[in-house]
Amino acid sequence: MRELEGLSDLAKSVSAVLDPQDLYNQLLNSIVPLFSVEVLGFLIYNEERRILAAQSPFKGAPQDLLDDIWVELPANSQGAEIFQSMETIVCRNAPEDERIQALGLQHAARWTGIRQMVLAPLAAGGRPVGYLQLGDKLDGTPFDSDDLRLIAIIAGPAAPIIDSANLLNQSRFRAPRAATLHRTARLTGAPA
Repeated sequence: MRELEGLSDLAKSVSAVLDPQDLYNQLLNSIVPLFSVEVLGFLIYNEERRILAAQSPFKGAPQDLLDDIWVELPANSQGAEIFQSMETIVCRNAPEDERIQALGLQHAARWTGIRQMVLAPLAAGGRPVGYLQLGDKLDGTPFDSDDLRLIAIIAGPAAPIIDSANLLNQSRFRAPRAATLHRTARLTGAPA
């Protein structure tokens, strides 16, 4: 029942996507009640820049630190391979976990004090979009199969929502640029 309420809230949260921060705020607000964790947020991949970056807001990460939570994933690197595999990462000692280190997230884990972490892949159209990150359950217990099932249920529909919003924002950014290039091309082809 809790999962259905969460999915319903998730669907409602994006009925009117305004800007990226509003989207992540609405998504986070619909997900937070489902998990008793200290850290919860989205790490989203920027394909053009090849970076994985924390999105604001991010429960458990101070706002001034949030801008520093991003990592580069160069092509053919171990981190890029892990990211492309779209596997859920569950670790009990995040700063020391080899996969977290390969992704370059060990420093962020230390800064936020995370020990136990889950990185649930967000995939849309068969390609990775980012991760839903959860850290340290409030009761101190490790993440179990019920937690992972609920995380997967939430990550599944969140990914295409995020991907669609990113594509919409990219088109909004590119439309004026394309219009300017079109005007410039017409002017350069016009007689002096």
